[in-house]
Amino acid sequence: MEIIKNTFEIVNSINEKIRGDLRYPSQTEKMPCIILLHGFQGFKDWGFFPYISEKITEARAITFCINFSLNGMGTRTDIAEYPEKFARMTVSQEIEDAELVIKNIIEGEFLDKDIWNGEIYLLGTSLGGGISILTAKRNKSINKIALWASIAKFDRYSLRQKNEWKEKGLIEFTNSVTKQLMKLNYTYIEDIEKNKSEYSLTDAISELKIPVLILHGAKDVSVQLKEAELLVESAPYGMTEFKVIEKTGHTFGIAHPFNKSTNALEQALEKTINFFGLK
Repeated sequence: MEIIKNTFEIVNSINEKIRGDLRYPSQTEKMPCIILLHGFQGFKDWGFFPYISEKITEARAITFCINFSLNGMGTRTDIAEYPEKFARMTVSQEIEDAELVIKNIIEGEFLDKDIWNGEIYLLGTSLGGGISILTAKRNKSINKIALWASIAKFDRYSLRQKNEWKEKGLIEFTNSVTKQLMKLNYTYIEDIEKNKSEYSLTDAISELKIPVLILHGAKDVSVQLKEAELLVESAPYGMTEFKVIEKTGHTFGIAHPFNKSTNALEQALEKTINFFGLK
């Protein structure tokens, strides 16, 4: 089966670009759309994203793998070309970006309606899992969500860290992929605190009326397994599947650049493809 790949750009309300890759099989059968949402330091070309996009497309789905507009990435895969954009990143902007992609799909900007069956699923990893939960809560066009190593809370910082962050106006850290010194403005925390109630992920997931898949590595040290368990406890009863993948961590054994798949990643893929009802 041939996989057709197209790139796209969408300009959002702050005049920044959401870049993405659209993949679909060369056939006429109607299929669902699946949007892949990366995490805090992620991007659409990181590690396993191109691979799992291909595999999900091969299972007969249309995939949209996107870069959030303020993730700092351009066309390169080894460096953040726009670190000053990453500094302005907020949860609110990532939700807006996700909703804009959904709006463009529904309005027929990308797809021939002959190949889309009208359903939209989200696959969010890490922070992108949190974005998926809130997007599904707000947007009734979402039919299913799969969460890989998802966070259960956005506020992940101590009071001391936040006070220092506020005093300096920004926080600095080394990007684990590009090894660059990155900055994130205090507006990231202000956005979370301003929307504290609305952005409670346990509350939001409890309000969903759609099927939810929660996948987590047993040895995840970046987002501990207890966060997945919190989401499971709050998620819709009878509509939630939970799988712990043993002997693996936050990225299922995958690094960047991608070398080869792992048993853990294949388990996550198989479970997700089955959950989405693909072939």
